[in-house]
Amino acid sequence: MKKEKILNEKTLNIVLIILFVLLNIIIKSIYLGYHNVDLDEPTTILRAEASFSDLITMLKIETNQPLFFIIMHFWIKLFGLGAISLRFLPMLFSSLAVIFVYLLGKKFSNIVVAAGASFLYSFSNINIFHAHDARVYGIFVFLACASMYCYFLMIDSENKRKYAIPLTIINILILYAHLCGVFILIIQAFYTLVISSVRKNIFKNYLLSSVITFFAFLPYIIFILPTFTNPVQQINDVVTKPTTNDLSGFLIGFSNNFNNYLWFVSIIVIFILVALITRKEISIYHKMIFGWFIIPYFLMFALSTKIHINVIRFMIFITPAFYLSIIIAVYYFTRYKLIAVLLIITCVSFMITSVDLKASYDLNVSEAVKIIRKNKTELTKVYIVPPWVSLAFSYHYNLDILKDYKNIEKRLNNEQIFLIKSVTEIDTSSLKYVENVLLLDGWDNLKALDPQHKIYRTLLKNLKTVDTVANVTGYVVYNFGFKRTVKEKFNVNQPKK
Repeated sequence: MKKEKILNEKTLNIVLIILFVLLNIIIKSIYLGYHNVDLDEPTTILRAEASFSDLITMLKIETNQPLFFIIMHFWIKLFGLGAISLRFLPMLFSSLAVIFVYLLGKKFSNIVVAAGASFLYSFSNINIFHAHDARVYGIFVFLACASMYCYFLMIDSENKRKYAIPLTIINILILYAHLCGVFILIIQAFYTLVISSVRKNIFKNYLLSSVITFFAFLPYIIFILPTFTNPVQQINDVVTKPTTNDLSGFLIGFSNNFNNYLWFVSIIVIFILVALITRKEISIYHKMIFGWFIIPYFLMFALSTKIHINVIRFMIFITPAFYLSIIIAVYYFTRYKLIAVLLIITCVSFMITSVDLKASYDLNVSEAVKIIRKNKTELTKVYIVPPWVSLAFSYHYNLDILKDYKNIEKRLNNEQIFLIKSVTEIDTSSLKYVENVLLLDGWDNLKALDPQHKIYRTLLKNLKTVDTVANVTGYVVYNFGFKRTVKEKFNVNQPKK
């Protein structure tokens, strides 16, 4: 009878895991190709299309490690460069991460906690958002969950080596996936050294695992160390220094909205206060799950004064711990389990009613490109501000240009398309040979790069008239042109090469 009960429970868990994976795939696939390929997504193509030797060179100025680009290199060869193809793997890994969310909840709590946390993760806008992004973050959260699950199992199991081996492999992969993967290792090392029961249990095995992980990652450390300031400076240039508002801002992002944030954080805080006052015993695994969320959250905020890593996507690896912490706090807050279940259902309903299945970058570069094509003739010059918008532009303008990653700017120049970030890069003497000039303001960066409007004024001064021919999400296209007679237009010389 007991054996039959165990089998029935195991079957139920398998069924629920499959259902949660399918739920995630459905939720995250509905609008997978809905939004334009834009922002950093074309950079994935650039890195993935590169040869191995060129990729190594590119990594010296890249904030992400090579794992995702190598995987995408082979994926693109098989399935192409369409929006759905590019985003399918991040979506799949993001969906599979729910397996470990469920298993962590079930193994170290119960089926109610497992299901509640899995629902919160499934309807998390931040995780849907990055499932729709052809970048590393879907794989990153998957590896983080897998690593923490293996680490907990190693503590709990009699056979330490059984879980030390996969833990070592996963930790090596996570370091090669993203810079912030190091925080997973920091958490685990902290637990192993500070918590006496954990230290006595797994110290030797975890030490060996850590040594192997370090030496496996050492070649990359040696490679990147001479140019380490490059990606750091790149992050610092784009991301501002943290403020106290960021501490709540990220949790609001994890919670889908401000009201959910107030509810979820209140639950965790009240649970911790009650536990301290009543001296309620909290499971060591529950403490470690709370720590998985809290330690990196505040540590990354503190470090952001030097390296501006206060970016919500960099913290995505703690979102599963946040959702587990909420449900654990709710379930163990009261001894009346019916009330606990009703509170969990309330938490889940809040996430479901605030979910955005279209969560992604809401940019419309393809429409801007169509407008440029419509207004561009053989006697047109196009200026793109800022230069890094050229990757998204090229993807929608002519994919072959983006594939030719060594000659992108040269090939754009051949089509009279120029990348600029200041007025000094405009050759005003050549403007008399054009019929019109199209200026593309990408990601609303024109004001930031040219606060005195020198680019706009210079073009207007030389070409006399201007119209806004496109004003779509994230992009504005201005059309500057001469007031010419038909005869004058006919006699305009070809632009000088």
